[in-house]
Order: sequence, then C-alpha cells, then structure tokens
Amino acid sequence: MKSLNWKTPGQQRLGLAMATLFAAHHDLLLFIFDPEEPRLSMTPDLMLQRIKGFSSGERLLIRLALDIWNDSGEVKITELLNTLDPTNFTNAIAALCQIGPKPLNTKTIYQTLKQEEQS
Repeated sequence: MKSLNWKTPGQQRLGLAMATLFAAHHDLLLFIFDPEEPRLSMTPDLMLQRIKGFSSGERLLIRLALDIWNDSGEVKITELLNTLDPTNFTNAIAALCQIGPKPLNTKTIYQTLKQEEQS
C-alpha cells in the first residue's frame, strides 16, 4: 500500500494527519495528494468537480482535507456531525487534533473516544 512520502517534519505531520483522516479510505488519500511531494494532485476546483459521484461521506472527507490544506473545502461542523459514520468522524477529529497547536497522540485520542462509547 503506497503512502505519503513527505520529507520535512511539518510535511510529515500534515501527512500523518491526512493519513489519519483517510485511514478507512486510503484510495482517497492517493486521489487527493501527490505521494512524493506535499501538494494536491489537482486544483481544488477540479477535485471538487471530479468527486460529484462519490458518496456524501467521501465528498465530506475530501472537502475537510481541502480545508486543512488551504481552506478551500468549506466544511461546516454540523456536516461532520450529521454525515460521517462513527469511524470516519473519529478519524476526522483525530486528524484535526494532530495538526492543532499542541498535537495530540492519535492512540490517546482513540482510547478516549472508545472509553466515551463504552460509558
């Protein structure tokens, strides 16, 4: 399975966040990004046109990736809450935590969310 092979620590942090976001949809990760360079595989406008036939959840994940990348996805929080299944919602929140001001450990995020589910 091919993954993002970005080089600098900042690129790797962003790449890890994107890999987390698309953990359940690895094919989408490689649809959006050039695996060797930290850049989109196409312009945001073209990408948004090409994903019209994708599922609503896939389109939302791609738009969230575009928002993280350059604010071009226009995702609303209510869309995340109302559209994503529990796995993709958890992955989206974990990805956002990884790029926040103090990156959180993904394992800790998943453990916390699992504990919340069980209580």
